[in-house]
Amino acid sequence: MNKNIIKVLFAMSVLLPIMLNAQNLPNRTYGGTLSERAHALVQSGGESVNYIMAGFTTMPLDTNILVVRIDSAGNVLQAKIGYGQYTEIATSMIKTISEPGYILTGWTRDFGGQARKANIFVIKLNLDLSVAWGRIYSSAGAYEDRAYSIIELSPVLAPTGGYAVVGWTESATPQPGLVLMQLDLSGNQVATRIYHRRTWWQPSPILTPTEGYDLVEVLPAPNVPAGGLAITGRTMHPMYPGTYDAFTMLVNHTGSVVWFITITGTYDDEGYSIIFDNDPAGPFVVSAGWTNSFGPGTGGGAQGPANVFIWKISILGIELWKNAYGLETGDEKLMDEQGLLRTTDGNYVIAGWTNSTGPGIPNSNFWMMKVMSNGIIMWSKAHPSIPGSGNEQAFPIIETFSSMGAPTGYAVAGWTDSPEFVIGQEDFHFVTLDPTGSRPRCVLEAPVAMLTIPYSEPETAVFYIEPFDYTIITLRDTIVQSHEICGSVDTNDVGPTGIFFTPSSPFDSTDIVIPSAYLYNYGNTTVSYTAQMDIGSFYSGTYNVVNHAPQTTIQ
Repeated sequence: MNKNIIKVLFAMSVLLPIMLNAQNLPNRTYGGTLSERAHALVQSGGESVNYIMAGFTTMPLDTNILVVRIDSAGNVLQAKIGYGQYTEIATSMIKTISEPGYILTGWTRDFGGQARKANIFVIKLNLDLSVAWGRIYSSAGAYEDRAYSIIELSPVLAPTGGYAVVGWTESATPQPGLVLMQLDLSGNQVATRIYHRRTWWQPSPILTPTEGYDLVEVLPAPNVPAGGLAITGRTMHPMYPGTYDAFTMLVNHTGSVVWFITITGTYDDEGYSIIFDNDPAGPFVVSAGWTNSFGPGTGGGAQGPANVFIWKISILGIELWKNAYGLETGDEKLMDEQGLLRTTDGNYVIAGWTNSTGPGIPNSNFWMMKVMSNGIIMWSKAHPSIPGSGNEQAFPIIETFSSMGAPTGYAVAGWTDSPEFVIGQEDFHFVTLDPTGSRPRCVLEAPVAMLTIPYSEPETAVFYIEPFDYTIITLRDTIVQSHEICGSVDTNDVGPTGIFFTPSSPFDSTDIVIPSAYLYNYGNTTVSYTAQMDIGSFYSGTYNVVNHAPQTTIQ
């Protein structure tokens, strides 16, 4: 037999179905003796996969910033806490690129221009979570100022690097006004602008209170040749005081409003999360939030069922679609600036909560849904912590990746007060999911209905410039406890990276050839498993692998 033919047969017919358990899917709570809620979540890169959550913890006399780092199995690695004596809440956190580390924002009543009034803080953290710098920004006078989202700007909008923060301030008239702050890499203000919705369809144009909850940078396009920012939030309905409309707006690099569009219903509609989709057919901005005015089961008034909306708009301000999604019997809400993401496959995933299904209803349970880029539902899952009898609300969701950069699923953070699991009164709640939004335990299918939102209002907004004062803020070390929920279950995360034969080429047709494989552990825990190699119908080998260390290759 020709030895070259032998080599081709081996190369074409070797299959490696690896049946193993390696990637940990932790589902845990974290906290102390009172209450903790997580509002932000990032995954760190490098050789070992970690997650970092940020939010707040309550003490007997105060509420402080809380930052917790955990490993891929959910074990606590470190935690940081604020120094304040009153209220400090972290609302948003991202990984930074130009100066590697993290940056978070939120609001505090401990420091700043006016005692007991909320002021915006921004804290830059190094990779080890030590504080590089921290600043508090306050408007003039005894007013509340709050921040809800922070992003790092590209060189297009900030040639020397910097950040943008969005929130609201009561220093505006009418109160509140959307505040958009641009900072340099050291936290110095480059520009601070305050915006209001301006409604034209009244007998005379009026300004209405406007609040910003999330922002995203958009790449240069015909109507924003130097790039810009897209923002979502809520703005007071001009005809129904106390009722809000969701909005999406685009501003250019100078802060001027390019377009401003609202979802205007009879009841409350609020935007909380926005992303940029640089699809070749676009680009687009996509925002999400919740609505009492539209969707399945609505029509029961301001206290009737709420639904989550997703709203896709071209960079030119032309709507492609906007849909409301719900389970009809109860409320579904998305209320976090990280509640919507674009996945690596070009579709969209949201995280929020539902009180339509799961144990403990009408108390809430985690709820996640994935839709195609055209808005069609792909899957919808509720994640109750069975037998959790209290509330469990999801806020940020991220797509997760192995240390090699391969997508592995999703991670979600929020809070729970289910007495079966909490360490205190409320705790950070962290859940990891596979790419289909599932877990082997504590997952329910949650069939969702979808209805189109019929109309929107194209309007505009105006702004003025108002610099804020600033002072200093920092963090200190602390300790948190952890509690496992529903068990931490493993799924596949070991795979072959190559095959070879002994002896290597050249060899004769009468030689005995032994096939072998290189196996890599993409996970972050030491695992044992069984690997099987099949060569056509004439060879099958089973191998027991014991104590395969993470991020290593074995033969």
